[in-house]
Amino acid sequence: QKKVLDKFDAKVIFIEKNDDNFVNIEKSFNDRLVGFIVNGVMKYKKNLSNDNKKIIAILEEQRFFMTKTVDDISNSLTTSKIIGDQNTDKIIENYLIGGFVLDWGPEYFSTRKNVALVVRGDRPDVQLSALQSGTLNVLIATNNITPVEYVIYEAKKLKIPIVIVEENTEESIGKLSDSFETYAFDHNDKVLYSNKLLNENINFEELFDVFSAPITK
Repeated sequence: QKKVLDKFDAKVIFIEKNDDNFVNIEKSFNDRLVGFIVNGVMKYKKNLSNDNKKIIAILEEQRFFMTKTVDDISNSLTTSKIIGDQNTDKIIENYLIGGFVLDWGPEYFSTRKNVALVVRGDRPDVQLSALQSGTLNVLIATNNITPVEYVIYEAKKLKIPIVIVEENTEESIGKLSDSFETYAFDHNDKVLYSNKLLNENINFEELFDVFSAPITK
């Protein structure tokens, strides 16, 4: 690494998960080290390394990057049918479980965004409230029960897919939880969110000035 940097008179930024190895890296790279970006830091640890002048940015761990799409969800479960194939690439950030809350009004669903509702297929009361909220991205109907025609009509009108699965509600939540053990940076919304985070946390103009200044060998 050092030989390559010397050959091209290059500078380097290290992206690390913690500050355990900072001292050794600083000793090894000296003036070629521009600094560190500490990535994936838990929120309560964010202030641990703020006194290090070589830290360019500390990026918090972001739950958004673990999100799945409607297509991902349908592949994680035993899907018997999908009603409405539009918007199956939508991101899901929040999962709500039918039957766990007494007041299933649209106002409740509107407190979350990019919602997946996991509910028995024979609960039109809950399903219609979710559809009316404006925040639902997918309706997961469990127990292999197809919702009533009026629910299907409303979902199609709003272009919200209904995924009918063989699992019951509890089994569906268990499988969806297991699916979060792996995730990918494979969606345009994640790219845009990543760009937003970097622009909010890194002064790129200052960084470009540092990179444009030559190193005296």
